[in-house]
Amino acid sequence: MRATLAGSLMTVAMLTSQSGWATVFQDYQLIGAFPGTSPQAISGADFDNDDHGDAAFTGTDSDQMVVILGNGDGSFQDADSYVSGSAPYSIATAILSAGGVDVVTANRDSDTISVFINNNAAPGTFLAKADYPTGDAPVYVLAAQLDGVNNTDLVAVNNGSNSISVFLNSGTGTFPAKTDYTTNLSSPVAVAAADLDGMNGIDLAVVNQGDNSVSVFLNDGAGAFTVAGGYGTGSTPTAIAAGDLNGDNFPDLVVSNSAGDTLSVLINQLDGSFAGAVSYNTESTPHSVVLADLDLDTDLDIAVTNNASDTVSVFENQSVADGVFNTRRDFSSVQGPSGLAARDLDGDSYAELLVTNLLNGNVTYLQNLSPVTPAPFSFTSVVDATTATNYTSNSATVTGLIAPAPISINANQRTDASGAIAYDAAYSINGGAFTADPGTIANGSTVRVRLLSSTDQGDTVTKTLTIGGLGVTFSVTTAGDAVPNVFSIAPRVDAEPGEVVISSPVTITGLGAPATIIIGSTGEYSINGGAFTSASGTIDNRDELEIRLTASNSFGAQRQALVSVGGIQAAFIVKTKGGASSSSGGGSGAVSLWSALSIACLWWFGRPGRQRYRRSAQSR
Repeated sequence: MRATLAGSLMTVAMLTSQSGWATVFQDYQLIGAFPGTSPQAISGADFDNDDHGDAAFTGTDSDQMVVILGNGDGSFQDADSYVSGSAPYSIATAILSAGGVDVVTANRDSDTISVFINNNAAPGTFLAKADYPTGDAPVYVLAAQLDGVNNTDLVAVNNGSNSISVFLNSGTGTFPAKTDYTTNLSSPVAVAAADLDGMNGIDLAVVNQGDNSVSVFLNDGAGAFTVAGGYGTGSTPTAIAAGDLNGDNFPDLVVSNSAGDTLSVLINQLDGSFAGAVSYNTESTPHSVVLADLDLDTDLDIAVTNNASDTVSVFENQSVADGVFNTRRDFSSVQGPSGLAARDLDGDSYAELLVTNLLNGNVTYLQNLSPVTPAPFSFTSVVDATTATNYTSNSATVTGLIAPAPISINANQRTDASGAIAYDAAYSINGGAFTADPGTIANGSTVRVRLLSSTDQGDTVTKTLTIGGLGVTFSVTTAGDAVPNVFSIAPRVDAEPGEVVISSPVTITGLGAPATIIIGSTGEYSINGGAFTSASGTIDNRDELEIRLTASNSFGAQRQALVSVGGIQAAFIVKTKGGASSSSGGGSGAVSLWSALSIACLWWFGRPGRQRYRRSAQSR
């Protein structure tokens, strides 16, 4: 299979920042679509020795191992696929022989692992697989140096036989025999490797899904293992990662719990035993988990895919000294994110997050925007502004950038009084000309925003200036009083006698403060779809107003409900079927006594607003 790929085929840009955060990711960018493969697990490496980030993933439904080579700028070449065993469920990458980085898959339905040796004659391509039998239903494979010899060995996790299979490397990338170890607990699904007790080399920690636990296997120094203890996790653990989270030089453990929507952090007690799990909430159904220094501050951060919520969650380590994590940030993936790997794809030393999306056959990545995310800053909002007037923000200095960052503003095109093309928002760098075009900005530069205020009184316009991964808003609110713009209510001229009629919604505009609303005795009003009432109240700018009125019981008859908002009056007229149309302006030939009293009341309470409106009209 060869699929045509293009870097950044799709970008969903949701750029956010938060005080105290250094790690910011741009939501998913599509690497490629692989229909029919069901991408499951993914690993990042440099397969062709060009110092660019590449990736390999498993196609569970197509029985394939797929390699995609990176160009070093976030774009990728066409994909190459290789036949694996049946239902490759997991993948590992490591140098197993004397050449480049090799690939291993765990094949759940064929009870094997497949080893793909990198072709030294054409780096980045692979020789045909060599299969090695495992236990029943291997769902995970891991590469690590286990026997004290400078060769990378393999561990397979056998879900069906509650065991792990350890394969010691012959030194040439072949694995003559395996040794099986029972987990003593049910449904193992993943394994992590690290020197957990500070003795005798690399140990193993196995996640047991059926028992909500982790089993620790300690190494004797020669690649043989004994079970040393078990530790509780959250509900239905699915994946595990090991690394030093608190700077004491002893690896800790992080486990994702799919049924509990949590991560469990287990801190090493400096002897290969672990304290009780500390939980962190994720989004729905966390799956794969990785540890990586995502912000290059020397401590390990956590990233996890959330299979049911189509997101990736990132937990930033607060300090290498304590291993406590900030509240998570969630970034969009595509559909059913499953596998996860961390690898620098664009050459800026910051790791991106590679994701397989099981439900739609896509492979994506989240670009790390940490190098181009400035320190938080703000613009001061403007209030009591004049309508339809340009306002310029305070000047802010951009700091914290490691590299020049993209800058843009969400401006809308318009035509000015002379007929020329203009924009309702723009920005200026270092006192230069204002522009709405995207550009770049360097660390230490100053920036201002200019925006056009609303044509309505009491209205707020907000624009967002985006620099790298940081969005900063500037708002201008026009001055206003409690008198709205003139409004009208569409009549109803074909009602059934006695029918309860509700008007079309009318949006009230031009208010700078809540306005008094009064309705005559014949009708009721509702604001924003709420309950109807005849009691006086208040209404805010841009609220929706509806009037309810019961039609006359006679054919060809007319009723009306008069409403006053801040002194501006309107009538809702309802005419029943069977009579002549009402006169121009919607009036009635004979107004009943109660209607006359209602009008008089509204006239009295509405005088100040109406007088203001009359004076305004006269001034025009």
